[in-house]
Amino acid sequence: MLLFVSPILISWAYIAGLIDFGPITLTNRGKLLSPAVDLREVDAAAGLFSEAHLQPGEWVLTYMADGACDAECLSVLDKLLTIRSLLGYSGQRVRVIALTDTASAAPLAANYTGHVLRDPAAHDVLESALAHAVDSELPPQIVFIDWRRQLVMRYDRDAPPEDLKKDLKKLLRASQIR
Repeated sequence: MLLFVSPILISWAYIAGLIDFGPITLTNRGKLLSPAVDLREVDAAAGLFSEAHLQPGEWVLTYMADGACDAECLSVLDKLLTIRSLLGYSGQRVRVIALTDTASAAPLAANYTGHVLRDPAAHDVLESALAHAVDSELPPQIVFIDWRRQLVMRYDRDAPPEDLKKDLKKLLRASQIR
């Protein structure tokens, strides 16, 4: 009889707070923004992440660079483009951009065409939305933006590539639209 009653007793004790199974751990490696920051209103002026630019199920992996896209920016962009290519077929649903507020002095190589965007308005909008979400000023960041224009997750620019890849794979799998 104890065998049949024990699940009920354990459930009651857990709900009553008498048993604690420990903290709930998250498996994400980046900093999950909860709740996600809605960019629809703040992006109205810049229009960078509008419906015309993002298809359902598409994600934007964005590096927010301070100033022009210098050697460090290009290094981060290379890392992000490599992660995208390592995702295989799912990588088609990921756009990679470096968002700057200043034009680069030197012309960029052909493999960066379309990936470095100079848009001071969009950069400022995204930076202020992110700073407001975390209540502080932030250094250059890598952020994930989904097709609904929700700022979902952020990383420091020197985050390990395998962490970015693992989190992005989870997000792509969870957001698969059929």
